[in-house]
Amino acid sequence: ESGSDEVVKSIRKGHTVKTAIAVGKKLNEARLPFNAIVMYGIAGEGNSEENAKKTAEMLNQFSASKIITMNLTVFASTELAKMEQEGMFVQAGIKEKISEVRILLENLDVNKRTEFDTTHATNIIKLLGTLPDEKEILLEKIKNSTMKKLKDDKK
Repeated sequence: ESGSDEVVKSIRKGHTVKTAIAVGKKLNEARLPFNAIVMYGIAGEGNSEENAKKTAEMLNQFSASKIITMNLTVFASTELAKMEQEGMFVQAGIKEKISEVRILLENLDVNKRTEFDTTHATNIIKLLGTLPDEKEILLEKIKNSTMKKLKDDKK
């Protein structure tokens, strides 16, 4: 879900970023296709830019067939919901989350055809395209979506 060891530890994934990279590389060596699923918003308010950059840095070290993003959804009765209620976790706002997707995409440097997919039902913004060829088109769609959300917020 993240390329940040701090975030991975906080959500108790049971592995490190280094381990995730090693597994991705082994899958590449074995020529086994796989998807990489990342969660934006999981780092909390004010931490999206760093999380996006670290996640892109991780993803750039192996070749996933597809990079799928999912928006953080905090479910009631979970430890994260409890942390939020106690003020130990503050969710990023919509603009920050969209910015995180943009920064992730800007920092991805894939050299193999990779699908970039933000069409999961939880996502704030729905994008589907192929990297590296459609990277600029996807970034333009994010920019347009951000402008629309800013206008909608003023209404």
